[in-house]
This record gives sequence, C-alpha cells and structure tokens, in this order.
Amino acid sequence: MGNIVIQALAVLSAPLLYGILCLPLAGIFLAQFPERLNALGGTHDPKLVVGIEALQLLTLLLCGAAVELIAGRSDSSYRTLLTATATMLAIGIAVQYRYWSTMPTWHHIVFFMLILVGMPAGAVWLRRRRPTGPQT
Repeated sequence: MGNIVIQALAVLSAPLLYGILCLPLAGIFLAQFPERLNALGGTHDPKLVVGIEALQLLTLLLCGAAVELIAGRSDSSYRTLLTATATMLAIGIAVQYRYWSTMPTWHHIVFFMLILVGMPAGAVWLRRRRPTGPQT
C-alpha cells in the first residue's frame, strides 16, 4: 500500500512543481515585455516564445527529476514516470487548447514535445547521478 502512495505522490509532484515554478516565472518573464503581449497575456513574438519554451524545458526537466526522486528505484518507477508524463501531457493539452489563440501554433506543438522529452530526460539525468549501491 505504501508503494502506491509513493507512486501517486511522484505522479502528482510533476504538475504541482510545474505550477509552482513555471507558471509564475513565465508570468514574470512576460511582464517584462508588456508591449509585446496580447489581450489574453500571451505573445506571438518569436523571441519571447522561445524564452518561454526554454523556461518550460528547464521546469519539465526538474519535474522528471522530482518524479524519479520520489518514486525511487523500483520495478514500477518507469511506469510511474510514464504515468506522470501522460498526466502532464493531458493537463498540457487541456490548458493549451483553452488558450490556443494566445500563442503561435508551433508553441503548443513544441510544448507537447517538451513534455514527452523533458520529463523522461530529467528522470534519466537524476537516475544516472544517483548511487546504485553501497558506497565504499
């Protein structure tokens, strides 16, 4: 039973961490360029969109690392990462659909790809840096 709770916490950590880090940081970043924002708070300025993509990638790497850290090494850790990634993709699609016109179409597609690549990459990065057994 405890393993199920840990796995659920690992899955939930990704959207929580994303909401705590990326959303406010993206808002702060975009607020520096009010003249380039549209009425809904988005932008079609390619440089700003790429800046947002970079911020999202860093956050998604951290999300993947958090899932790996919480889930730990177990037979179900890959399944947990897959579930967390799918959960983030579902949330991302729902949110992006709602605000589709605020950003260029390519942004949404890149964002979906960043979720699919960034979270697993963050988990793999952490997995490779963690010790695998007793240290001598």
